[in-house]
Amino acid sequence: MHLIGEHIVVSDQALNYLKNYLESKKYSRVFVLVDENTAKHCLPLMDEIKYQKIQIESGEINKNLDTCTQIWDALLHGKADRHSVLINLGGGLIGDIGGFCAATFHRGIDFIQVPSSLLAMVDASVGGKTGIDYRVYKNMIGVFAQPVMVFIQPRLLDTLPERYFMAGYAEMLKHGLIADAEYWQELRVLNKRRIKLQIEKSVEIKRTITDDDPHEKGRRKILNFGHTLGHAIESYCLEQGRDLLHGEAVAAGMFMEAIVSAKTGLTHEDILHIRETLLSLFPKAPIALEEGTEIWNYALGDKKNKSGKVNCTLLTTVGKAVYDIRIQYPEFQEALRIYLSS
Repeated sequence: MHLIGEHIVVSDQALNYLKNYLESKKYSRVFVLVDENTAKHCLPLMDEIKYQKIQIESGEINKNLDTCTQIWDALLHGKADRHSVLINLGGGLIGDIGGFCAATFHRGIDFIQVPSSLLAMVDASVGGKTGIDYRVYKNMIGVFAQPVMVFIQPRLLDTLPERYFMAGYAEMLKHGLIADAEYWQELRVLNKRRIKLQIEKSVEIKRTITDDDPHEKGRRKILNFGHTLGHAIESYCLEQGRDLLHGEAVAAGMFMEAIVSAKTGLTHEDILHIRETLLSLFPKAPIALEEGTEIWNYALGDKKNKSGKVNCTLLTTVGKAVYDIRIQYPEFQEALRIYLSS
């Protein structure tokens, strides 16, 4: 077992540690939130635990208030009280919406994250961000709420489709770009034999940053690299009904924000390395140059912005980032042009 901080367990036996933890806490009731995929592939691994199942539909389109109502209703009907616990068994959507529902039910009940996707393991389950999408905007409604425990079992990735694995890998690349140049160089060549150690490395990077700034008032904002433009692309594609995963959108956002990072000192050589790496690992987002104005309008509505200005996290060098850097539409337009023509 590898323990990161006081509440994150990384182990191929993590679900056994979860069982022992639940026995020690003696919760009044245990609920497990799943979607149809984790109900099939992951829930059977928890057959030694007594729980009530809450199942929702997968897909970003369901990360909304209607699904929250479904979860709250299930907790009510299951007679959940303040001494109950909600286990979120799934990817980033399950962790985000489950954490939000737990944090607001009875003004807050305990919740445990058991991430089943690489994205959730290295990103969504760590740091205490919970929330849902609202209207056309990503993660617009939510609260900061820490899980009581996170149990990461890398073997759960064995059933994860390759495309979803790579979506999580994008966040790992981000961790290297913003905080550890040596780690970035290692990740440039995909090596799944090292994935457990790399999960531990990414979780440690994110935990260190978020522990220092739990409510995103300062340094935690460096974790938003690739996300201002990436979220805008993701939201636009979601509304248009185009197939694009969060990690794929973040990869596009990192590509473009790396280009804009020339203004904060990132060298031409480093920009080329970032571009080459991202293009070799991820498909292009299904967008066109003439859609740039509409995508920019989504960026203007991003919750990280202030006074109608688009703020990004940019790189000064590989391994170091700066936040709250204003970018202009022409800079975005040129970065989008380079991205689509590369």
